[in-house]
Amino acid sequence: IEDENDKIWMGTDQGVGVYDPKTKKCTPFLVDTLLNSNTVFYVFQDSKKNKWFGTIGAGAIEITPENKVFYFNANNGLLDNFIRSIGEDANQVVHICANTGLHKIMNGKAVLVDLPDASIAGFTGVMGESKDVTWFSSYNGLFKLDRGKFTRIGANNGLVSNNLWCSMIDREGNIWVGTEGYGAARFIGEYQYNYLFLNGVTDENVAAVFEENDGNRWVAVTNNGVFRIGTDGTIINFKLDPKNLKNSISDNTIHSITQDKAGTIWFGTIAGLSKIDPRFGIFINKAKNAGKNFEEIKDFIKEKAEGNQAPKDQRNIIEQYSPELNQFISSEVKKGRSPIEAGAIAQSKKEYKLYKQN
Repeated sequence: IEDENDKIWMGTDQGVGVYDPKTKKCTPFLVDTLLNSNTVFYVFQDSKKNKWFGTIGAGAIEITPENKVFYFNANNGLLDNFIRSIGEDANQVVHICANTGLHKIMNGKAVLVDLPDASIAGFTGVMGESKDVTWFSSYNGLFKLDRGKFTRIGANNGLVSNNLWCSMIDREGNIWVGTEGYGAARFIGEYQYNYLFLNGVTDENVAAVFEENDGNRWVAVTNNGVFRIGTDGTIINFKLDPKNLKNSISDNTIHSITQDKAGTIWFGTIAGLSKIDPRFGIFINKAKNAGKNFEEIKDFIKEKAEGNQAPKDQRNIIEQYSPELNQFISSEVKKGRSPIEAGAIAQSKKEYKLYKQN
């Protein structure tokens, strides 16, 4: 998650780390000994700025802005100490999704939610659609709470699998779920599903689904990296490149995705944290539309850029730091050249400050 101070919080196998983009350093969060000695599977911040940490063996831990610590575990209300997800509905009620049972926080205590045939199910996500409607994903399908009444939607209703690893609601009100072994599915309306087959990947576990501010969707597929589904329907697959470790994602297994205020997309992988800088986005999209390979374009730009200059605004980095270069490349592309060819010509002219000179 990103907090109000622009810091990124992440769960690790030894507590919680906090990344400060100003210093570009990650430090351990040392407020609580129990937290530091456990694997943190999920991190969440509620509307009151309380931070919640779901652990694999110590239940859920809440830490307030004043660093007061509260514990929720099998000794005081939870059915299980493995917490898969924590979320908040539209009424600001926090729900804890345990490996066994769904719980909500009422007056500072964890209370088991009475769901038909679901008390022993593992829950994986909370989605507040409105003050009247809340959705829950689980290992027993989807549950819809509508004005106090629960409805279960599962394989018998057409869902590809009851084993749901993650979920989200997009800006159009559609429910997205990631399944265990059967890829991703999108729930549209009453019992209508659109299954996503990403470049032939149909039989993998989907651990995270996410929608960015611009409406593009991201689907993390175990062992296959992450897929970006553009608003225009284009699909880009980001994967670990052993030959280019510096400029590729840390690992092909991703557990979480988020976006910060600057537009940077962050990925929590089993081999560390990765990010995609939005300042290349506009140029990359234009180049991709011209038929060039995405990774080739990205690496080309990164090799030529002078250092790690911070973006001034939402324009691409070339336009920001060298409008002359941006204009030249645009004019060459209009003549029918590819962006890569145009960039190579610009480099040979040795007139543009964004490019290193040999």
